[in-house]
This record gives sequence, C-alpha cells and structure tokens, in this order.
Amino acid sequence: MKFILKLLFIALLSVSSIYADTGLQKVSLQLQWFNQFQFAGYYIAKEKGFYKDAGLDVSLLKFDSTIYPINSVLSGKATYAIGRSNLIIDRSNGKKIVLLASIFQSSPSVFLATKDSNITTVKNFVGKRIMLSDDVVSTLGIRAMMNKKGVPTGNNIIEQKNSFNIDDLINHKTDLMASYLSNEPFLLEQKGIQYTVFDPKDYGFDAYGDMLFTSEDEIQNHPERSEAFTQASLKGWKYAFEHIDETVALILQKYNTQHKSKAALTFEANVLKKLAFANNQELGQIGIKKIEKIYDYYKSMGLLEEEIDFKEFIYPIKKNQILFSNEEKEFILKHPNISFSDVQWEPFSNINNGDYKGVFRDYYDEIEKVSGLKFSFVQIGNGENFQLVLDALKDKKIDMIDGSGKTKNRAEYALFAGPFMQVSLGVASLRDIPYTTLKSLESKRIAMASGGTAIEYMRQEFPNSKIDETESVDEALNLLSHRQADAVIDNLAVVDYGIQRNNNSNLLTTKIDDYDFKIYALVRSDYPLLQSIIQKSIDYIRSQKEIKINNNIINDALYRVPKQVLLSSAEKQYIEQKKEITMCVDPDWEPFEKIDEKDTHQGIAADLIRLVSERTGVTLNLVKTSTWEESLHLSKTKKCDILSFVNQTPQRDKWLIFTDTLLADPNVIITREEHPYVVNLSETHNETIALPKGTMVEERISKDYPSLKIIPVKTEEEAMMMVSHKKADMTIRSLIISANAIKKERLFNLKIAGQPSGYENKLCMGVLEGEPILRDILNKGVRSITNEEREQIINKHTAIILQKESDGKILKYALYGIVFLFTILALVSLWNYLLRKKVKQEVRKNIEIKEQLFQKTKQAEIGGLIVAISHQWREPLSKLSVINLITMAKLKNGLPLDNETILKQSEDIEKTIDFMSVTMQNFLMFYKKSDKEINFSVLESLEASLSIIETKILDHNVNIEIDGDSSVSIYAVENEWMQVWLNLITNSIHIFIERKIATPTISIKIRDEKVTFYDNGGGMDMTQKYNGLGINMCRDITSKYGASLHLQNSTDGLCATILSLPSMNSKTKS
Repeated sequence: MKFILKLLFIALLSVSSIYADTGLQKVSLQLQWFNQFQFAGYYIAKEKGFYKDAGLDVSLLKFDSTIYPINSVLSGKATYAIGRSNLIIDRSNGKKIVLLASIFQSSPSVFLATKDSNITTVKNFVGKRIMLSDDVVSTLGIRAMMNKKGVPTGNNIIEQKNSFNIDDLINHKTDLMASYLSNEPFLLEQKGIQYTVFDPKDYGFDAYGDMLFTSEDEIQNHPERSEAFTQASLKGWKYAFEHIDETVALILQKYNTQHKSKAALTFEANVLKKLAFANNQELGQIGIKKIEKIYDYYKSMGLLEEEIDFKEFIYPIKKNQILFSNEEKEFILKHPNISFSDVQWEPFSNINNGDYKGVFRDYYDEIEKVSGLKFSFVQIGNGENFQLVLDALKDKKIDMIDGSGKTKNRAEYALFAGPFMQVSLGVASLRDIPYTTLKSLESKRIAMASGGTAIEYMRQEFPNSKIDETESVDEALNLLSHRQADAVIDNLAVVDYGIQRNNNSNLLTTKIDDYDFKIYALVRSDYPLLQSIIQKSIDYIRSQKEIKINNNIINDALYRVPKQVLLSSAEKQYIEQKKEITMCVDPDWEPFEKIDEKDTHQGIAADLIRLVSERTGVTLNLVKTSTWEESLHLSKTKKCDILSFVNQTPQRDKWLIFTDTLLADPNVIITREEHPYVVNLSETHNETIALPKGTMVEERISKDYPSLKIIPVKTEEEAMMMVSHKKADMTIRSLIISANAIKKERLFNLKIAGQPSGYENKLCMGVLEGEPILRDILNKGVRSITNEEREQIINKHTAIILQKESDGKILKYALYGIVFLFTILALVSLWNYLLRKKVKQEVRKNIEIKEQLFQKTKQAEIGGLIVAISHQWREPLSKLSVINLITMAKLKNGLPLDNETILKQSEDIEKTIDFMSVTMQNFLMFYKKSDKEINFSVLESLEASLSIIETKILDHNVNIEIDGDSSVSIYAVENEWMQVWLNLITNSIHIFIERKIATPTISIKIRDEKVTFYDNGGGMDMTQKYNGLGINMCRDITSKYGASLHLQNSTDGLCATILSLPSMNSKTKS
C-alpha cells in the first residue's frame, strides 16, 4: 500500500511539474564573456521573473572561448546571443541574423596605456606593441584613430594577442592593450597606476556595444517570442541600472564566477550605465543612421561583400501589450461602442454639427488602438453647456465624459481614470487691469463656464468671489472683453486658445501655480471595468514614448504633461512611511530660485523640481529661510532633507549625496568693460574677486587660484555691484544669472570676460547622506525631464532664448576653438567701441541711454548669432569629416578610389564649402564696420539677413514669404539696412513666442520705393507710445536716409511699411 501511495505521489509531482511548465517556452541566450555586470540585465530578468511573466524559460549559456555566438544562433544551439558591431560584417557576408537591441549606445572598447610609457597621442602608436582582441572591432578602432590623425597603419604597429592580464600592461610586456572601459581602468586605479585612455569614438569611430541578436528563422517563426524576450531583457536592464546595489549583491551571490569585488562590480555598473544612455538615447535603441555610418566605415576598409537592407537587419520591436483580465476582455466584447460626450472646449474638444475633433479625440484614438474599445460621440444639447453633460453621466445616458477635472461632488456619481493630462489653471484679465493671482480676485466678478471643474474649488477657497456662470468659455471671454467681468478662470490651454481664436487682443492670460488642473476620464459609477480598462490604457500610453499630438497650439499652451515614473515596491513604501520630506532653497537667487512674498518656491529650480515631484509622487515641504547661509545650516543640522539646487563639492560630500544633474550652466567671469579678457585665471595676479560665502565657486577658487584675493560677500548681487563700483576686479557667476542680472540691474559697465575651465555649474538636488532611497526616487524624476522641457522652463524665466542643442556649450563647439572665440570677443569689443563713437556723433544727448542699451542688445545678439553659425556649421563640418575619414582610410590601406566616387565626394565637398562660405560672408558683412554707401539689391540684402538668423527661424517654425522685385535697390550703407530688416523680423518672432502663435508667418513685399512687412502676431496697442529699442533704431536708420517707417495693425497682425527708399538719385543724409 505504501509503495502504491509513493508511486501515486511521484506521479502527482510529475504532473504538477508538467503543468508548472505549461505556457513557458524554452529559449537560450549565449553570453559573450564571463559573468559580470556586463550581463546584469539578463540576470535580473531571470531572477525577478520578467522572463517568466513573458512566458519564457530562459537558459543563460556561459561563455566559452571556443564558441562563436553567431554560429551558436545560426546552428540553433542558442536562440539569442550578444555580439558587437562587427555583426554588420557578418550580415553583409551572408549570415542571416537580425539585430534586436543595443544595450550600450557607445562601445566600452578602448585602448589603455600607462603614463610611464609616454604614449600621449595617437602619433606615439608608431612602432608600439598593441594587444588586440580577436574581434575586428578593436582592430578597426586602432585603424580609425590612426587614420584620423594621419598616421599610416600598415606595418607601423606590432600586433599582439590579448592576454587580458592587466599585469602585462603594467610590466611593459605590451605598450597598449585593448580593454573595456568598465573593467581594466578600475584594476589600474586599485594598483595606483596612472593611465591614458584612447577611445575610438573620440576619433570618429563610435560603435554600438553588446548588441542583442537572433536568426532570421527565429524572427519569421516566432516574432512574438522575440519581442517578448527583448522587452523582458530591457526591463531587466532598466531595473539593474535603477537598483545597482541590489543587482551587484545578486551577482556576488549567484553569478560571481570571476570573483570580482563589490567595488569592481559597482565601478563597472556606473560606467556601463552611462554608456547605455549615451547621447540621451533610449535603452536598447538601434539607429539606422548610426548603423549606416558604421557600415560605411567597414565598407571603406573593404570588409563587406554585399549591400545590406537595414530595415530587414534591424527588427522593429513592438511595444508591450496591455494585460487585461478575463473580466475586462469580456467587457470589451460585450460593449462594442462606448458612448461619451463633451462640450465646445477648444483645443481639447471641438464640436461642429455633431462632428467631434480636438486633442481629446487624438488621445482617445490612441486608447482605441491599445485597448480594443470603440468610442462614439453623443452631443448633449447645443454642445456648449457642460452641466448638461454632467447630468447625462449622472443619469447614465452616456457611458463617460472624455476629459475633465476631479471633484468631490462628481465622485458621487462618477469613477475617474487618469490623470492623462495636466495643465495649470489660467486666469484671463484685461491688459490694463491685470489679475495675476487668485487671491487678488477676492470680491471680484469672475465669469466661468457652467459645470467647470474650477468652480467648486473657487467657491470653497474664495467664498467672497462673485461667480457668473456662462454657457461656454467663449461667452465668459466675451463678457470680460466688454468689461462686464473682471476675470475668466478655466484650463490654461482653453483660455489661451479662446483669446487667440477670438482675437481678444485686449486680454492677457496668466498661469496660476496654486491649482493644478488634472484631466481625468469620467466613467459612469456602475462601470468599474470600463474605468480599469481606460486606466490601464492611460498607464500604458504614459509609459511609452510620448504621443506627438499634431496640434501646435496645445503643445505651446500646455504647461506640462505628467509622465509618471515607475517606482519599486520598496520606493513606494518609503514614500508612504515618510511622514514629511522637507526642502531648503536659496531664497534669493533669481532666476534660478527664490521664495516669494507668498512663501512659495519660484524660479527655474522650482519648476524643474515640481516636475520631479509630480512624476515621482514625492511631496516636498518648503522650509522658509532668509539667506542661503541659513539654508546650509539647516541642511547640515538635518533640519532639511533636501537642498534644492546645488553643485557637488568635497565639503558638501561630508553630509550630502547628490542626484543627477537637473541643469548644467557654465560659470563666466564678469569684469568691467575696460578689463582685458581673461584667457586663464592662473595668469591673473594680485587681482580681487568678489564671491558669495559658502558657494562651490568660493570653495574651488580659494584652492585652485591662491593668487586671487577673495572678497567674501553675502549675495551674488552684492558681488556684481562691487565689480561695477570698482571695489573688486571681477566675480564669477552663472551665465544665465549674469545675463539676466546685467539687463535687470542695468549694469551696463560690466561684460562677460571669459569662461573658467572646468567650472560648469552642474546643479542637482542634495539629499542627506542617510537617505539613499530618496535620492534614487528623485533621480527617476530627474531623468524623465527632457531637454525641451528644460529649455521651455529656462526661457520662461529669462530674457535669453536658448537655442536647441546649444546646452550652454557654445565654446565647446566653436569652429576654431579658443582662437575663433577670442577673435569673436575682440570683434564684440571693437564693435562696441565704434558704435559708441558713432552714437555720440549722430544722436542727441537726451537719448544717450537708449543707445547704450542698443550696444548691449547688439552684444547679446552677437552671442545668439554665434550660436546660429555654430548650429548651421555643425552638420556640414560633420559631413566633411566623414568624407575625409573614409577617403583617408582607403588611401592608407591601399584600397582603390574609383573616379565616380571621387567626383561625387568632390561635388559634396564643394556644395558644403559654398554653404559655409555664404553663411560666414553674410555674418562678416553684417558686422563689418563701414561708412561706404553702395547701391545694393533689397531682395539680396533681405536674403542675406535671413541666412544669419536661419536657426532662430527654423527653431520657432516661422514661415517667411517674400514677394520681391529683384530690381528694387537702395543706395546706402548696407549693413545698417540689414539691421532694419533683422529688427523688424526678430521683433515679430519675439511676439510669436510671447503670444504662442500657432502658425507664425511673416510676409515681405518689395515694390518700387516701398518694402512692407506683414505678420500674424495679433498686432500692437497703437494708443501707447512705442519706445521699443528695435523699432526706434529702425526709425533712426530709415530717417537718416530720408525714408520713413509706418506701423499699423492689419487684420491678423502688424504691418510695417518703409516708404521712399533711398536711391542714387535721392541720396539724403542727416
């Protein structure tokens, strides 16, 4: 009997084992090296159950030097494998493989030399012994560097087989060693050996690293499995990089076959994390352009046999699908159409005779795609009264409302899904009687659309306000425009859109930060399954790359769209258990941050940290302080969990740990105008520098430049004033703050005299050292902030419009480096001197201050134009570099160059140089000091002017239309008239930006003796005297030549007409 029971028990175990494996497909991954953090994402995916959740049972095949991963995949011994960029060569040579993802956006493969080898440049490679790996990547890395520096390869180096033993490099058994940036440098540092890194990507050869690939058969027969494996692997990598300490502990426990130390694995993790997200790329990204560039280089080396179809070579992995429950799936099947309603609420919803369009429609199209739901619009009443729509939902006449706010009253009859969008509250008021806070509207008459979300809030928080309910936002704006109300309150985007659409030029919109307008889907209370389906769809869409809604107005008007980051269970528990998280800030550091009169945190830092707070769910409580010193003291005494916006320094490392950089901004040297430009601070002697106490700059300057005499001050403003009043020779301050302060405080005897090397502000949040989990949570929010969001926030708080990709690094990208920079700085100085002299001669004494302002404006404009030249030249320079690199590589390796290729390259070079020549010629012509009057074409002069600001025009999507008679000419100093064209055009662009014009357009007509500029910026108030510097300069220049400038409002915007253009026959001088 016992024997039978035993057999039965074994049988049951076997059956349970079989059923436990049901649904799990067995696959394998071939690793390309011994276990280390290099494969951490795959360990995590396996140990955390990510592969299992994807329906996979994954075996990780250990590295074997006799096994070539590509052969394992093609033979079926491994389902997937990891390779390098030389997979491109294998594909070209007929191997049927497909790329799935690249874990590292830049390869960790580098070359190391010890300092005592005296190998300091690539030219020193000649005659040296170099240990190379077996793969072609390291060989080509050496070739790329030598070709770039014009060093012949051939037999000029001695190749050695790589022993992978760092002692061979230390003991000079070799001169250079192919290494991994994440491994060997750590070993050298541990041994106290100084070394030099030669990275091929610094010389134009930027390859991918650790590329996940499979066979064409696997893709064709199991595409869903390939997608599931890739997504689960990337999920593992994401977790590994977000939880480095936990992942290192796992490797030490289960995968440490190399017996690495915790410090070594942590070093490796941090280096690989940077490479995984290099160039701000997404994890796993494979770009066709980069693959093509690597392909071209391999081709130039004669390593490729056949052309590659890159679309077949790179598999487009689909996004994860939403996991709906069986009940939710059944609900979708039983409810083929979900009825919803809304009112006219542009730009979110636009209703016209029952036809429904708008931003919500775009968003719900995405929900339909990912959920399988179908939505049918039902118009309620005239489509304007939102209270009727709410009543219809309450009575279950419709299934849902597409988007509105969440209130206590609505919670009685509706379920909420979301939020899926978030904007600020907007207040519209009259331009001559503006209201910028909700508190200022107490006892005022406010027009609000009936049923609006904000009504409940206003009645609760401001009971003395007089609210007039209207049928629609348009009706409310009409009351305000006719002075029958003091303000209109609604969603910021809706108010902004309504003012522009109705051309209410007498109204302005103010963003209110006190109330966040979160938009939810409202679902009937008896449909919880519909609510959960929509909620999952929203979460899914939010987790993917952001939807690009084809609507410029909403992109401009929306203040922010929430992008919630994913937190671990431990992180969520921390937030729930932490009763209060406090933050200290600098109370007076504009425009970075300040504490305003309402004791709220304002400025660039405030807006960036607000995004971090929203996306992580961390609520930060501001601790009010009066000075930065007080904030530092409270932080040191642990009265504040966070310091808001600080640089990391050795002193602060004693009690703080730091997040990733929130904002990078260079520090610049500020002096008086007569002070020479500062090339190197070490060359300044016996000069005084005013610096605020307790700052990163003070700490470092005292150490790095002891010859400078530091004058400690309390604030940066005090430092600037001391320089201005000749009580100090210089100060060092953020570029953004300096430019803002010079303009705001009218410190026009100051200038930016240089940039200290290595003194860039890398502003981050400082967290008390005992709170690493808080730092990790905040980091997730920091990393979610895009460059575009940073630019938008900076532009909001400063007068400087940051060009895309400049990122405060103009000096880094200047064509001729420091020589070019100081040539331009000298040009600025010369221009200021000549223009000042000219102003004194030609302009009355009572407008001298205006002309000084002009000089400063001109100097700032030069900075912007340098950025533009840098942007316009970066692409052609890159193109020339690639052409040159490929040609040199072929010549130095004895490969033939056919006539057709040479001819095509020559044509490309000629076109590129022509473009650069024209750009620079226009730039120099504009800034060339000249009193010579010539006869020049108005059309050609305009086109030259436009080329100077082409980047600005493109960045803001401005459409320029020229209807020109090429025979119309002017007899005058050409660059003075170029200033007229540029002032009129840039003034219009500034209006477009300020008023968020959807499709900005400037039309220019050239006829006989008349030039007319039209824009659609909404016009200007002609009842006020316009004293803008740009327009006044235009008047001065045109009147000097007997011409006249006339301004008037047209239907869409401003019309500027210049009459009586000067010709050779009508020459007039003032």
